[in-house]
Amino acid sequence: MKVGVIGVGSMGANHARVYSEIADLVGVCDARGEVSKEVAGRFKTRAYTSVEEFLRKERPDAVTVATPTTTHYNVAKEVLQSGVHVLIEKPMTSTLREAEELIDLARDMDLTLAVGHIERFNPVVEAARDLLTKEWVGEVISLSTRRVSRFPSRIRDVGAILDLGIHDIDVIYYLTGRRVERVFALG
Repeated sequence: MKVGVIGVGSMGANHARVYSEIADLVGVCDARGEVSKEVAGRFKTRAYTSVEEFLRKERPDAVTVATPTTTHYNVAKEVLQSGVHVLIEKPMTSTLREAEELIDLARDMDLTLAVGHIERFNPVVEAARDLLTKEWVGEVISLSTRRVSRFPSRIRDVGAILDLGIHDIDVIYYLTGRRVERVFALG
């Protein structure tokens, strides 16, 4: 499968590394040319600064969009309109309306649009889900989460709830199979 990464900062570089090990990484794209070249060199692929040029020249089957959250909508829309499947880093978009539009576009074009909720693959989360599905712990009546690390300095466009809290909401949904009904947060 021909894959690429758009946005090769911290998370995007991780996607490029994994893709280079499991697929045909045909290119990386970042508006910052020096970053794009450095990551492309590390994983022996081609560097781009233009999404349009990257998609036109490489014709990937799928790409990861790991740009700043405020750009996810426009970049993912361009990729989908090019007929390419998309894995988008969380949070999916800055607004619900933008997310719904991308979902509709992907559905209309019969393309896969997935969101990178990596915590689902955390071995601790997997173990907890296993215990819950086997009903070893009984019925869940309440769940709470707490984030105790510092807010990453690389996140400048959305707050802690959208960038980090979304993991907690997704994990609760994943563990219980039920939508979150009420959210309360302190910061």
